Amino acid sequence: MNNWYENIEKIVAKIEGDKTGNAFLIDRNRAVTVKHCIQDTSAKVKLVFPKIQEGELIEVWATVDGQFNPEDDELLLLKLEKELPKIEISIAVMKIYPDDEVKVFGYDANYLALGRWTDFISAASVIPNTDIVQDMLFDAKYNQESDFAGLSGSPIIKKSYIIGIVSQETLEKSQAIGIHGISIKSCFEFWTRYDVRVTELTDIGEYSFDPDLSIGSYRDVSKNITIGGEQGIQGWLHGKYREKLEEIVLLHRRGDVDGAWSELKEQIMELERNPYVEGEVKAEYYYRMALWFLEDRNDIGKAQKKYEKAVEMKPDLDCCIFHSLKQVLTGECKDPEELLEPVDTVSKFNVYLQVCINARKKEKAYQKYEELVQVITMDDTTYYLLSIMETLRHEYDSAMKYIEEALRMNGKMPVYYSIKGIILYLESTSGRHLCGGRFLPSYV
Repeated sequence: MNNWYENIEKIVAKIEGDKTGNAFLIDRNRAVTVKHCIQDTSAKVKLVFPKIQEGELIEVWATVDGQFNPEDDELLLLKLEKELPKIEISIAVMKIYPDDEVKVFGYDANYLALGRWTDFISAASVIPNTDIVQDMLFDAKYNQESDFAGLSGSPIIKKSYIIGIVSQETLEKSQAIGIHGISIKSCFEFWTRYDVRVTELTDIGEYSFDPDLSIGSYRDVSKNITIGGEQGIQGWLHGKYREKLEEIVLLHRRGDVDGAWSELKEQIMELERNPYVEGEVKAEYYYRMALWFLEDRNDIGKAQKKYEKAVEMKPDLDCCIFHSLKQVLTGECKDPEELLEPVDTVSKFNVYLQVCINARKKEKAYQKYEELVQVITMDDTTYYLLSIMETLRHEYDSAMKYIEEALRMNGKMPVYYSIKGIILYLESTSGRHLCGGRFLPSYV
């Protein structure tokens, strides 16, 4: 489960009493809910946090803040009598559009003990008139839900951001069909009054982490909660996209080529809509697509277009792998592995090995390995390729040693077990049925 999922579950509390509903933490000693969840605003309220601490249910008494205005406020700020663990969340103003998907987590009569995640689809954009209280409307994504009673006060989440709060369920012929929500934007004055840091995101609902876009003015104090919009968040965002690209590449390596392509395209679409991500990050995605057009589809024309776009975004991009693979397809260069020089990274070395193995230049591959074995830190792909290289050289003992090392580093690649079985089989038959390149991994 993603970390933000866990954090949302930790911050949500069930309000105990005759009225049903939820509240959620905004820092270590304050929580927020909708006013109709609290019957008597002058009395103490018990909040039950089932998941904030593993293996232990936490109960905390709270009181309604004295600044509550029953005439104007639809939200209540609850002050807890003791501090709770620090949980990182992000509260944001984000305009949504019809068919946008959101999630809600809360405790109701049906899932009181465990809580539940429910998927909703936006039925209307955030209404421009911020005086309207219930300015968000969502339909249930799935029809199996019987009702949503008790979810009032639960956070509405999109892309890991809390963008609103559940107000009430929508009924049709006594059947729940959706929920009304109160957007973060419509409660501008509330968040400003209590110095709650809110990030304003772009009009299209994507990330825009410019600190100058934050709503209101806030005291420069240290809070026990991490809210989006801080200085340096753009660097975090770039790291997030690079981590995602690594995940997509790993998916491709594991054999789910269609899934990897789908996720790569989706991420590129997201990046194109986001002006706050620098070109060099986008370039890495386009470059990856260029490589896969060569490897998976042998489409040099489309690969060239993606390559050119990547270079336009990042002129100093190291593209030697692209040029080498392109020459493998065109055959214009008899030694495409030479285009990888200097071989100074493990990714280049892996492609070098693969090109040589495919061209049956096994001795050249072995020489390069001896040259770099003390220079480059090998990964599991390297040892996998080395095991194939040694199998082609009929060196089955060393082939087994390399595939065992690959499995030690990454035991989640089924093909590694396959090649281990092939090595054992070939060793027992003295290599009479050598299988060639059927089990070669992807280049990139």
